[in-house]
Amino acid sequence: MPDPHKKTIILIDISEENYSFKELYHRITQRVSSRICPCCMCVGRFRRHGRYEKYHYKNRIAIVRIKCVGCGTTHAVIPSFSLPGTSVGTGEVEQYLKTRHAGMSRRKAAKVFSGLGLHEEYPRHLERMFDAAVLRVQALLGDESTEWAGGYAWVLSRMGRGTQRPVWELNTLCGNRGYNPVFFSRSSILVFPTRKTGIRIPHNMPSAATERMNINSS
Repeated sequence: MPDPHKKTIILIDISEENYSFKELYHRITQRVSSRICPCCMCVGRFRRHGRYEKYHYKNRIAIVRIKCVGCGTTHAVIPSFSLPGTSVGTGEVEQYLKTRHAGMSRRKAAKVFSGLGLHEEYPRHLERMFDAAVLRVQALLGDESTEWAGGYAWVLSRMGRGTQRPVWELNTLCGNRGYNPVFFSRSSILVFPTRKTGIRIPHNMPSAATERMNINSS
């Protein structure tokens, strides 16, 4: 079976409580009928293409795989509660980054991950990974700051300070612009330049050193 880590990602907004692989698998073509293929920018031309599993903390969850009829690219359909490129939850990461931005110590902010089986150094690694991803998304969106005020502050300024889910919303924006979710897809598969044939392929970009500690990616 092809390596799912080499494929692109399409995000779908669904809570952990409402996530059923069986139900989603049977309804997937309807659920993504208005979604853009990040590789060829066709809309809704997908068919089912199997499954694989990824970790969500200590648990394994089944992930639907779909294929774009337009360009033949395979995509993993990642539910919003599971942060791409990691085994952690999007909600917990959002909460951690929010409280750190508000001035809370790393030790106190990291209590949101208590009992979830993460290494004690993971919050520090998460911050490094996040800041590296912000620099990449700034370059992708052509919105590089002349003054570095912190990664989370930039995300808030980009998505609007009233947003409740800035990481999720920026990942969604990237998907709509033809990029893989920047938080935290591998940097080597973020961009899909168009071939002369019209098919987009992954562009090999050097990986940031901080990404080498990623756990259970995709």
